[in-house]
Amino acid sequence: MRPKIQHRKIVICLALLFLLGNRFSHAESVTVAVSANFLIAFYDLKNSFELGGSHEVVLVTGSTGQLYAQIINGAPFDVFLSADQKTATLLVESGFADPDSQFTYARGQLVLWGNNLNVKASTILKELKEGHFRYLAIANPHIAPYGFAARQTLTSLGVWPQLQERIVLAENTSQAFVWAQTGNADLGLVALSQALGYKTHRNFIVIPPALYDPILQDAILLIRGANNPAAISFYNYLRSGDASDIIKQHGYLKN
Repeated sequence: MRPKIQHRKIVICLALLFLLGNRFSHAESVTVAVSANFLIAFYDLKNSFELGGSHEVVLVTGSTGQLYAQIINGAPFDVFLSADQKTATLLVESGFADPDSQFTYARGQLVLWGNNLNVKASTILKELKEGHFRYLAIANPHIAPYGFAARQTLTSLGVWPQLQERIVLAENTSQAFVWAQTGNADLGLVALSQALGYKTHRNFIVIPPALYDPILQDAILLIRGANNPAAISFYNYLRSGDASDIIKQHGYLKN
C-alpha cells in the first residue's frame, strides 16, 4: 500500500508545481515610482494588490523631484505617484504619461513631530519662536512638496527668516522624519502618515491647513506602462474603493 500512497503524493506535488509554474509564467510586473511621504501607505496597497492577483509590484522611492528627474532621463517606471499635482501635470504635458490618466489619489497633511513634543496646537508658534530646540528637519523645498509646505508654514508663522540656522534640509520627508526620530533633529515638519506609522510615539501636532497650500498628490500612468497589463491593473486598483480606504487609514484626506 505504501508505494501507491507515495505515487499519489508525487502526482499531487507535480500537479501543484505545474499550476504554480503556469501562474508565475504568466505573471507580469509593474514598476511604481512612489514619493517618499507615501511609502508606508504604499506597502499596504502593494500587499493588498498582490494578494488579489498574480502581478508583482516593484517599488522605487525618492523625493518627487528626484523621481521626476529619473523619469525624464529614461528610468523604466510604469506608474508614478507624485506628492503634488504640478510634477504629474508637467510629465503629462511633456508626453511622458497618458494624458487621460492623471487623478488625485491623496491629499496630504503636514505635522510637527518630535520625540519630546508635548504641546497643544495653539502653542505651535510659541514653540517655534522661543526656539527651545537645536534643529528642525524639513524636506528640501526645492524638490519635495512636503518641504515646500513646511517652508510655507514657517513663512505663514513669521519664523522662516529667524530659523535659518536651525533648519536642516533632508532629501525627502522620510529622511526628515528619520532625523527627528533618531534625535539628529529635535523636531520635524513631516507627513501625518509617517507620524501615524511610528507606533511608539504619537508626539505630533497637525498643522492647520490654512498655513500652507493643499498638498494634492496625483498619480499618472506613464507611457511605458500604457501597454503593460500589470501597470494598467495596478493603476485601476489605485482608483478603487479598497485602495481609497487604505489610503485614508494612513492619514490622508479625500480630495
